[in-house]
Amino acid sequence: IVAQDEQGNVYHGRNLDFGLWPDVNWTTVQWDLTTDLKEILFVANFTKGGEVLYQSVTYGGFVGLHTGIRKGAMTLTIDTRFDDNMDNYLEAWIKTPTDTNQLLVMTTRYVMENYDNYGKAIDYLKGVPMVCPSYIILGGLNKGEGAILTYGPNMTLFDDWGYPNGMTLPANNTAQPPFYVLETNYDHWNQPPFFDDRRYPAEDCMDELGSKAIDLPALYNVLDAIPNRNRLTTFTALMHAETGHFEAYKQYCTEKDCIPW
Repeated sequence: IVAQDEQGNVYHGRNLDFGLWPDVNWTTVQWDLTTDLKEILFVANFTKGGEVLYQSVTYGGFVGLHTGIRKGAMTLTIDTRFDDNMDNYLEAWIKTPTDTNQLLVMTTRYVMENYDNYGKAIDYLKGVPMVCPSYIILGGLNKGEGAILTYGPNMTLFDDWGYPNGMTLPANNTAQPPFYVLETNYDHWNQPPFFDDRRYPAEDCMDELGSKAIDLPALYNVLDAIPNRNRLTTFTALMHAETGHFEAYKQYCTEKDCIPW
């Protein structure tokens, strides 16, 4: 979620859910891989010339970037996107790799390292074909700087969705201007599947809060609520690019009403 308050301050929060299959601990009813990933989480400071250039929360051994903040520039997260291509484009790229189509998590790391401006980062990413389907979510410093970029493999599809472009008004207050973009793992122009609907519960929470009540604690409460916190959730991260504020928490979902994903 990227949201702005009434003063135009931009906040970015995310949950990262991962670890579906292959094994379940039936004693605790938790995914084994999800549990293991929590144990290797850490916050990384990437430095240049002795100064912190950007930060990320990540898993030990992971060399790309799925969650990051560069103070005074931007915040960035990614999400998995599902389509009907399965891994066809990835298999083709592995067999015949090219420099034209890029790997998502290496591209996002490149952006965080080389761009000190939200607008320039957006402009660059709009022209980059990704090997696999994906979402990139960005937040900036100024009012209106929040967007979700949707990619089909090899640019077979591209969509730029940000506030206030193309957003519908909150359901509970039609007089309230749009103030956030929200992505789970499904295209914003389609309804999420009934078996994995985290979008509408989160939107209900955001619409109820309104821009007047948005800050990082409020964003955490939205992300911490079931079903957005579920048995696959490894961590929650909260970011504010203007100040460089960055915090991340391991997440656990042990209540009876926790959903599998």
